[in-house]
Amino acid sequence: MNFSENFLYHIWDGQHLAKEITTISGNPVRIMFQGQWNTGAGPDFRNAVIQIGEEVCRGDVEIHKNSYDWIQHNHNEDPGYNNVILHVVFKHNAQYPYTLNEAGEKIEILQIENFLDQDISKLLIKYGSTRFDYTPKEKCLFFVKEDFIVFETLHKLGIRRFERKIKRYSAELFFSDFEQLVYQGIFEALGYSKNKYPFYRIASELTISELRKFKKEGMSKDQMIAILLNSTGLIRLLPKSFPSEYRNKWISLYTEQNFSKNDLKTEWTTFRIRPGNHPAIRVIQISGFLYSALDDSLFRRIVSCFSTPEKVGVISDRFYHLLKDENEILPTQLGLGKARSDEIFINVILPLTALYAQKMNFPALESLVRKAYYEFPGLAGNYINSTLECLMNQSQKKIISNKTILQQGTIQLYFDFCRQHECQLCTANCNEIISGWENAE
Repeated sequence: MNFSENFLYHIWDGQHLAKEITTISGNPVRIMFQGQWNTGAGPDFRNAVIQIGEEVCRGDVEIHKNSYDWIQHNHNEDPGYNNVILHVVFKHNAQYPYTLNEAGEKIEILQIENFLDQDISKLLIKYGSTRFDYTPKEKCLFFVKEDFIVFETLHKLGIRRFERKIKRYSAELFFSDFEQLVYQGIFEALGYSKNKYPFYRIASELTISELRKFKKEGMSKDQMIAILLNSTGLIRLLPKSFPSEYRNKWISLYTEQNFSKNDLKTEWTTFRIRPGNHPAIRVIQISGFLYSALDDSLFRRIVSCFSTPEKVGVISDRFYHLLKDENEILPTQLGLGKARSDEIFINVILPLTALYAQKMNFPALESLVRKAYYEFPGLAGNYINSTLECLMNQSQKKIISNKTILQQGTIQLYFDFCRQHECQLCTANCNEIISGWENAE
């Protein structure tokens, strides 16, 4: 059913909910006050009073169409959402019965799909076309500050983004381990924004420990590919130009094998996706690396890339060659590219390895990881960088595009302020960063 998130704001504000409702974890919920609509940045409703189980909670409410949107919107990295007491979603589609905030605390999830007080079609007629207004955009950091101040601000925001990623993985470590987290992180990164969640589902429902068990029981590489493609429906989405003999072989192998036949019921986006980025091709690209890593430790193989303090480019090249499979199935042009490997290296491998170094008390390893992050050259552009480039002068564009940490700072700036058009808060925050930097000098 197609509707915007704004529709759910009306549902919550008007309390179009059944009398008896419970969270995903099974706790009864009583809405004493739904809160006040927040027209600025941060959670959707402020100052709510809600009884969850036996406890009366006071705080904020965040509303999404799906529970995974919490991560998709980067709220797990934002301390501004640490006062959320209830995550209200239309449909729960994440792995765990709780949402984790930036501090690693659990937030109860209320799925309202089956708790509406009347048929959703009637509610859509009443509220479906009504939208909320957004704050107009004002002056921007990029053209009201000198360039060196812009770069210093983005550098600090880039560090903030890295620390928040470490905190996200630290919180998820409560439910998991490093093996599963790196496997899950790599798969998520393979999906880009359009197929991030479906890849996350593959890794969360067909875990690394299960795959390792299947291999010990005799699962071949082709059987693993067959399971991944058939259980997710990707076998039907293979490009028409893909050799039919492989398609037929994997369908046959899936039917014959007895390791796993769970239907993940995954929805994929393939419209206007280049062949090399096609989700089915991504699965085949990663299959060699994944299958070989089932023999020992996936995470240990990755940490070995940092075994000697080489230049940053050498470490990332080691990871690329580890990840890249000499695949007899795919032609060279459809292999996993260095650009995608570098994205995974920055967004998954470095924060996870930094967390590992902290947990194991390996300061030299953590120092090497941070050095790699600070010195890494620019990554391929994304929609956020492209969106904000129109606000930059030529000098800013050139320097920011050549340093990953400045690109990451730009992304953090977007999520913290630009997306909500909170220019005044942005200015205040940047002034605070600049003040702290000048005082340190």
